[in-house]
Amino acid sequence: MEASPRKAVPGESDKYQAEVMTTMVTARVEVRLKKGVADPEGENTLKALRLLGFDQASRVHSIKVFDVELDTEDRGKVQALAEDMCRRLLANPVIHDYSIRLL
Repeated sequence: MEASPRKAVPGESDKYQAEVMTTMVTARVEVRLKKGVADPEGENTLKALRLLGFDQASRVHSIKVFDVELDTEDRGKVQALAEDMCRRLLANPVIHDYSIRLL
């Protein structure tokens, strides 16, 4: 996939937009609970689905998805930055697993 160009901001002149155009890469980070860690949000959602008549639902797992846009074309750098973000903020290594996909 190609990196996406910076989005235009309403009110910016065409000349200004051309000067500040940079290429961005988006890192999609999915954070989920490790196997064996209680998921009360998923459990409550399952109960609610069953109350609504969705009896076929057998499990619900909650995950968080972060799309982080980074101003660089260097996909290796984006991967490294996303890993660092996960270790330092987005995921708790004791209870979370995460995956990173570059878009």
